[in-house]
Amino acid sequence: MKRSLIVALIIGSIAAAILCLLQATGLLFLAERAIDGFASRHAILTRQIAAPWQYVFATLLCFGVAWVTLASKRIAWARWVVAALLIELIAVPWVCALYHVFFQPLSSLLAAALGFGLALGFRIVEGGSRAHRAKEMFSAHLSKEQLDRLIGGDQAIEAPAAVHEASVVMCDLAQKYERVEDSSPEALSGMVDQFVRFATDLLLKEGAYLHSADGEGVGGIFGFPVSDDEHAGKAAAAASRLVHRSQDLPETTQGRE
Repeated sequence: MKRSLIVALIIGSIAAAILCLLQATGLLFLAERAIDGFASRHAILTRQIAAPWQYVFATLLCFGVAWVTLASKRIAWARWVVAALLIELIAVPWVCALYHVFFQPLSSLLAAALGFGLALGFRIVEGGSRAHRAKEMFSAHLSKEQLDRLIGGDQAIEAPAAVHEASVVMCDLAQKYERVEDSSPEALSGMVDQFVRFATDLLLKEGAYLHSADGEGVGGIFGFPVSDDEHAGKAAAAASRLVHRSQDLPETTQGRE
């Protein structure tokens, strides 16, 4: 949340600077004068909201729209919010005209559009880079659902060392070392491979971070890299399912947790 606010302030400042540049070059002034003339011909206006106040409102819109766009978990929701805001800004001058007050909508419309456009561009660029880093680091250790949750969250992917509350589930092939004398190397290898695949698939589906999956056993961590207050319950449920579903495996490949 704090990171989104800081980025929104930066993007809002850039959008406000662009508005000032347009005003300084006269491009915005020419368009505003055309709107002023149209409104004067079609309504009886006795008062006008001062230009400085209109630009203060536009600057606030830059920050607000940028923050909503960045803070929204679903960009589609942000699009609908901004679209509704633009419609309201178009309707505001007509409402004000009923009271013979003129509100210049152009600066506010541009502010909302710039704030949304710049924030959306940042999300696309930053999201692509974040997704690439996340997949590079965690694709072999997380399920697709957990990976999408990590990419879509605010948690830093390349964060410094930190303390995590987590629960660990470890499982291995039952009586693996006792079976060495009774099984051929090929048969034992097949049993281990089958159990590793079974336990790996189950732990990933349960939302674990796959810590290890080899001949020494399979280990999953719940509550990492995405923090989860319910990690202990999920780990216990996963362990229970491992025990229950391992009974469906051939007797020679049943495991222990």
